[in-house]
Formats: sequence, C-alpha cells, structure tokens
Amino acid sequence: MNADQLYEDLRNKIAKSKSIPPCQTTDPELWFGVYEYGDKFDQIKYTVAKELCHKCPVREACLAYALKAPELHGVWGGLAPKERQAMRNAHKRLANKRGRPPKI
Repeated sequence: MNADQLYEDLRNKIAKSKSIPPCQTTDPELWFGVYEYGDKFDQIKYTVAKELCHKCPVREACLAYALKAPELHGVWGGLAPKERQAMRNAHKRLANKRGRPPKI
C-alpha cells in the first residue's frame, strides 16, 4: 500500500474503533511539539504522548502510515521521528543484506 492508502486505512480504523484514539481528544501540541530536544516540561509531554499511543486501538495502522509517508514530526504509533527513522534504516539495511529493494 502507498501512503495515501495507509492514511485512508488509518482514518477508517479510527472511525470504526470502539474507543476514541487519544490523539483525537487531546491537545495536538502534545503530539507535535519538539519534545525530544526540549526542556524538562517538554520531555514530560513527550513521554505522556508516547504512553498514550501505546494504549491506542489504532496504533499499528498509525505507525504503518507514519513509516510509509514518512511523517518527520510528532509522535505516531508510539514512536518519535528519530525512532521511526531508525526503523526505516534498519529495514533498508536488512533488505540490502538480502539483496532486495527495501519496502516500507
């Protein structure tokens, strides 16, 4: 699937979810601030966002979209931008080892 299809899949899962994902009911600043590099208060918000993501009913679809898009900012699927980039890099290295083009 391409990023647009994954985004539509995420939207559908949010709409059909029995519980509302935390990102839909909280301040967007919690998810999109510069937490990785900020002061102690920013670090706390960053940690809270990641913890909320790990309880989210659509976390897997969210992460799949963020990896494919690629989303460069914010907490998506419970991971920060650097963590998602590390996943993409690891996937590329593994694909190269196997002699195949990387698919994310």
